[in-house]
Amino acid sequence: MTAKISQKLDVFHQRCLRKLLHITYLDHITNKEVLKRAGSTRLQDIVADRFLTLQRSIAVVTSRRNTQKRSSEEDGRRTFQEDQRRVHISWDEANTLASDKSFLVENCCSMCLDAREELSLK
Repeated sequence: MTAKISQKLDVFHQRCLRKLLHITYLDHITNKEVLKRAGSTRLQDIVADRFLTLQRSIAVVTSRRNTQKRSSEEDGRRTFQEDQRRVHISWDEANTLASDKSFLVENCCSMCLDAREELSLK
């Protein structure tokens, strides 16, 4: 997900939360405070978390497969590995994370934030 798309998601999310909470921009309430009052997190963090959950699920399924790989499966794996490189996770680390759910839950948000900050700096 690009930085521009992430920003657009957050703008949309903030607009919706402000409408639900009856907060106008004239009230001068920060986005962080709106999120706190709504008991929510940034939409881009939610999407990134679900993306890593999907990656974890794919890694689990892939590690359980004992069948011979076809070229389309290799293309899918290659795309998956490119996504992992983008968020600085190797294939072996993804398999390790797939088996260690507590580590993934504790650290996925910080990894997403680090990767997102790096992408926004480019």
